[in-house]
Amino acid sequence: QAQPATDQYARDLDEMDKALSAQPVVTIPNIAGQWQGQSGEYYILYQQGNAVVVQQITPPWGVTLVGEGNINGATVSFAYTTALGTSGQSQLTLAPDGRRMDGQFRDLVTAYGADPIWVSSPAAETVCSR
Repeated sequence: QAQPATDQYARDLDEMDKALSAQPVVTIPNIAGQWQGQSGEYYILYQQGNAVVVQQITPPWGVTLVGEGNINGATVSFAYTTALGTSGQSQLTLAPDGRRMDGQFRDLVTAYGADPIWVSSPAAETVCSR
């Protein structure tokens, strides 16, 4: 009598395994590190999973922007605050080779940064999968 329950349990496990293995694996690109801006500024990105923290460094003034957000596929989005006390939002698209992001920083107070920008990095690789 115990045998049919064991057989059913084994079949249930097998079905669960098939269902889980049929789900696609989602990779999160590694964008952590230093990225060069188009106007001499650079960005330091910290990443844990899909969470991102960014600092903009503008020589000779130092840190001129801090923000946090996330990466979803090839889209990097974050809200930020500038050293002048204004705030804004950014949405960047990571290039397929992982070495460039294009998009906009848009200050919600001054409207500065509405023009497209790009940032580039010397290297990027996959940091984790889930």
